[in-house]
Amino acid sequence: MADGGPTVDFEERVVDRITKHFAGLRTRDLTTMGRVFPTTARPDLETAIADLLEAEATDVDFVGVSALNYRPLKFSALISERREPPIVVPAEYQDIDIGDETPGRCIVSGIWFFTHRDAPVALLVSQAERPYDDPGVRVEVVMSEAGGGRDAAQRLLGIMAKSLTERSVYAGRTLSFTTQRSYMGGLGALQVHQLPTVSLEDVILPRPTLEALQRTVFRFVETRAALKEHGFSTKRGLLLYGPPGTGKTHFIRYLLFQMAGHTALLVTAEQVAYFNQVMMVARALQPAIVVIEDADLLARAREERDGDCSQVLLNSLLNHMDGLTEDAEILFILTTNRPETLEAAVRDRPGRIDQAIEIPLPDAECRARLLRLYSERMTLPESIVEACVRRTDSVSAAFIRELARRMAQFALLRDTKEVGDEDMQLALDEMLNAGDFNSMALGAAS
Repeated sequence: MADGGPTVDFEERVVDRITKHFAGLRTRDLTTMGRVFPTTARPDLETAIADLLEAEATDVDFVGVSALNYRPLKFSALISERREPPIVVPAEYQDIDIGDETPGRCIVSGIWFFTHRDAPVALLVSQAERPYDDPGVRVEVVMSEAGGGRDAAQRLLGIMAKSLTERSVYAGRTLSFTTQRSYMGGLGALQVHQLPTVSLEDVILPRPTLEALQRTVFRFVETRAALKEHGFSTKRGLLLYGPPGTGKTHFIRYLLFQMAGHTALLVTAEQVAYFNQVMMVARALQPAIVVIEDADLLARAREERDGDCSQVLLNSLLNHMDGLTEDAEILFILTTNRPETLEAAVRDRPGRIDQAIEIPLPDAECRARLLRLYSERMTLPESIVEACVRRTDSVSAAFIRELARRMAQFALLRDTKEVGDEDMQLALDEMLNAGDFNSMALGAAS
């Protein structure tokens, strides 16, 4: 390095920066207030901080902070760690999937030093709690008592929380969590899903079933504000049950596509172990829809569960569904192929499931409509439709979809788009006469 040039200290301790910023103050003169924001806050965090600093701060300085091994990065650890004190490092960012072509970004960890109303303040950002999952982001505000102490720190955190709630890039999107495979488990990063276009014409169910679903979901949401004004709960729990392949998942796709403005969270049964984190996201992004498919996996007999721990996890789900926050604008949708296996608390107790609706096997009219829908790019004579309907009593919508595909396959092998009798016969023989197990796998009654 040339004589007289600037020097870079690659071993500058963070505690030295803190000591300099709060010069003249003792540790007991400082107050630290922290708040954990859900993982959905990460791509909007830096913008929220920038807005806060522009409105409330002067003399702003930022430094990146090296992580602590196996310990949460908190202000108390920064000033007390002696063995391997954290050092100042360049700012580190992570790319985050936000459902757009260009990913969002989030600072991994760092401190903003600034002055607020003539008093020194520090704002620390770090990953919340464990480095092995993605529970969210922790923000701490360090304030002197002379500068306003706890009340002033809470006010600054409140400004950030309001900003994050109002501008989330995840609001109105369909989200799921990856599942960590480390020995500690936990929820991983958020994934954003692009919903397929599903119109009402694509939802083929018996009219009474469809009308019940419309009342339970869409009409309820339309009157939610009025219900809240009159003191009624604005959350709802819906259970969809019926044999496999009848269209439960398909209806949910239609519902999510139509519910513009609602954030959807797709949760697997195994992820219910971390339902507190799921609900932190759902509450932050209301109005929200929480979807848990195959809910019967949560409700094995008590003697088959892993003791008290498993029961606590199940109760965590049930308690959130039980109206603990009456004004929460959250719709829970559970699906099951085996409603009889559900815990009595889920199945019978009012307030956890507000409505249970059966998605039945398609009747003759629905089977005919399904065949026409799935074969819309083929030529399907009405005589073929009628013959298929007669021979497919007690089959699922999934069976009809596969039947349409096989008939199309055999017709295309003959270099034609028109399905003929021989195509239908071959497809039905393969699907219905190859043994009970084959029929069950395809969605036909044995």
